Amino acid sequence: AMPPPFRPDRHALARLYRMASLEAGGMQLIEPLLQELRRVVGFDFGCMLYPGSDGELMNYAQEPMQSVARDYFDARILRSERQVLVRSPRDFGEVVRHEHGPRLMREQMAVPLTELLRSDYYDAVMRPTGAKDYMSLVLRTAQGVGLAVIHLFRDASAPDFTPQDTALLARLEAHLARALQQGRV
Repeated sequence: AMPPPFRPDRHALARLYRMASLEAGGMQLIEPLLQELRRVVGFDFGCMLYPGSDGELMNYAQEPMQSVARDYFDARILRSERQVLVRSPRDFGEVVRHEHGPRLMREQMAVPLTELLRSDYYDAVMRPTGAKDYMSLVLRTAQGVGLAVIHLFRDASAPDFTPQDTALLARLEAHLARALQQGRV
């Protein structure tokens, strides 16, 4: 039997909007943001790559992604990721320049699924976490400065992300970006 279609939680949506209007935004809101977003969009776990204060790329990952994060930053895995995906989120500047709006995993693959499933990237990141599909979104300030790239994952028990999911995430884009912005006025 197919799981019933996911219904966005209106209360979680209201809490997301409220987070976007808080005086003190910033990366400390990642976890509460992901928790509310999960009730709106429906995903199993999420992660976020963002430039730290020194410009170094930081990684925030919920379990089970947290447990493979070290492998993800291995040079061999990065090479593999660059072969199977159109763009690695670790090439943050490139992703900010070229990717606008939510993107489905299948739109980001540079190779057929069979090849992705055989890659070192898949073996290190997707397989151990049970992730079967993801949707990503680059968040920017109103001035277009890249804040973060967020990945929402679904595991094998969940249906794949749909264009309806991307449309829903697109409507939240400005609010999510605003919530994560430091020292807003």
